[in-house]
Amino acid sequence: MPDPLLLLTVLAATAAGLWAWRRFHYPSFWLAVGFPLMALSVRASWRRVALGCGLTKKRQRWWFTLTPGAVASTGLVKVRRRFQRVAVDTKPFMWLPLPTRYGWRVTLWTLEGQIPDDYADAAERLAHSWGVHAVRVSSPRPGRVVLMATMRDPS
Repeated sequence: MPDPLLLLTVLAATAAGLWAWRRFHYPSFWLAVGFPLMALSVRASWRRVALGCGLTKKRQRWWFTLTPGAVASTGLVKVRRRFQRVAVDTKPFMWLPLPTRYGWRVTLWTLEGQIPDDYADAAERLAHSWGVHAVRVSSPRPGRVVLMATMRDPS
């Protein structure tokens, strides 16, 4: 087992090195450490964020369910297996986030009936959900929306 004092020293030196790297050369720190962590966080939270911001749609899907049936005389529950139509929330498809100088951008496919203004109305909610400075919305072509997130104020 390593010496606890040595382990504490190594951890302190690593933390100081990461702090100095972030402080004195932020662009390389952002590309190597900050952006990968942020991209994982954005991809992992997209379903919850889209649901909370009102960007999902209800769709009917066939689902294989197990529904309890009548209770038998022995006290065991009989289970009836069947396919059933259930309403599920579907989120817009998200491509991989890409790094930019001040943050990141991601392209989304809109769902049926959505327009870019739906995303523009939800931009402030998206910014608060992801903990970024601001989210801007643009539409390069029909059916696609690009979200540009800035991590800090560029000016």
